[in-house]
Amino acid sequence: MHPDRYFAITSMWSLRQQAIVAQTRGYVVFFDYGKGKPANLVEAGGVYAELHAALAERCKKSSELAAQYEKKNPPKSRKKTKL
Repeated sequence: MHPDRYFAITSMWSLRQQAIVAQTRGYVVFFDYGKGKPANLVEAGGVYAELHAALAERCKKSSELAAQYEKKNPPKSRKKTKL
């Protein structure tokens, strides 16, 4: 988690296939249109600093949960198919 952005991974789980069927990765950037550049939530203070703190805590918890899940459910190896 940075003062002006955070990295996110979003996955779509299939109940039928019992597997992740789609995944996207990217950054969410906070932008200050008045200044024409990314906004620094910590420097902005007030509710923005509170938002940054809440997001940082959520990122930390999400990373811990993802690590636990990966440990319990290691990725299955795929069979290589010949063309």
